[in-house]
Amino acid sequence: MRTERSAPTVLLVDDDEMDRFLVGLALAAAGYRVVEAPCAATGLDLARRERPDVMVMDCVMPVIDGLDACRTARADAVLRDVPIVMLTGLEDPRLAERARTAGADRVILKSTDTAPLLDALSLALRAKRVPAGLHA
Repeated sequence: MRTERSAPTVLLVDDDEMDRFLVGLALAAAGYRVVEAPCAATGLDLARRERPDVMVMDCVMPVIDGLDACRTARADAVLRDVPIVMLTGLEDPRLAERARTAGADRVILKSTDTAPLLDALSLALRAKRVPAGLHA
């Protein structure tokens, strides 16, 4: 098990309190340090302060949705290289494509099965460690 100091930090941004709780619980059980935000604006502010290893963000949120927040992160000098895994409760291939176009590294369907999310986080963190220029 990872120690608190060596655990990768995941910033979890979701307006649904129950989703945040359940996903946060699964991430913490998998050994991640979890920082939570209830909206995109707070999430972006926290990301600039916390410098997470990866962000997990809901696609659909009020005021600023996850897609706009993703675009903002990609345009921010501090956040542009932080991997972003988008979560969605909608089985809509167009939304997934829009999320990737906005800069998401992965798009995962919300589910009680957290294995796809944990796999996506592992892949995103591994890709982050690959030196620039070696990505396919």
